[in-house]
Amino acid sequence: MRIAYLSADRGIPVFGTKGASIHILEMVNAFSRLGHEVTVFTPVRGVALAPLSADVIEVGAELLLNMERIPGVGIEARARLKERRSMDISTLITAEVLRRHERMPYDMIYERYSLFSTAGIEAAAALGVPCVVEVNAPLLDEQRRFRRLVNAQEARHVARRVFGESTVVIAVSEEVKRHVLSEGGGSDRTHVVPNGVDRKRFHPNVMRTPLCELDGRFVVGFTGSLKPWHGLNLLMHAFRS
Repeated sequence: MRIAYLSADRGIPVFGTKGASIHILEMVNAFSRLGHEVTVFTPVRGVALAPLSADVIEVGAELLLNMERIPGVGIEARARLKERRSMDISTLITAEVLRRHERMPYDMIYERYSLFSTAGIEAAAALGVPCVVEVNAPLLDEQRRFRRLVNAQEARHVARRVFGESTVVIAVSEEVKRHVLSEGGGSDRTHVVPNGVDRKRFHPNVMRTPLCELDGRFVVGFTGSLKPWHGLNLLMHAFRS
């Protein structure tokens, strides 16, 4: 099967150290190990730090203008322009998928959901192929609470279109599934597939160390960046209680 993997988020390089970047690499390599041929479409390629069994097509990179350096542009104006750029990137990715499909047809579109992208559902509809959308977080809520969301109405419209028109929506948790359903996703087309672990790389026999002396004890751990939306404050509050 030939798969077009779309990641339209301007903040996630395919090759990078972010958790989302690692997730993209692992998913694409997993598809490849299953025998599928994958092409990745993204506005930000990044610098290759790990092998990837796929071609990476950079689309719309010229639109990623650093608006922090534009004199006289306020915070809200910069946020509005970034959102507009995200919509433009979505359009460009759709067009590039359709263009490449003419030479070597794709059998499926797989998109990592981002706030302002309808590239997956639009490309799939034009080509008459299935579209699978992976949802990793309630991005609408996160953007409103922790960043800045100027065009909330448009972002919600995009979410409802994507969740409603995709062939299948994959949520990484029950909580994310509830978010998808609340924004128009169909219960019969939305499935929970938790994030996986590479058992060869993180096998207990490899990771265990006698210095920890944790055998038989209840252990809570966290690995990741210290972002507000990860809710570590709730974990620390629970520890104090």
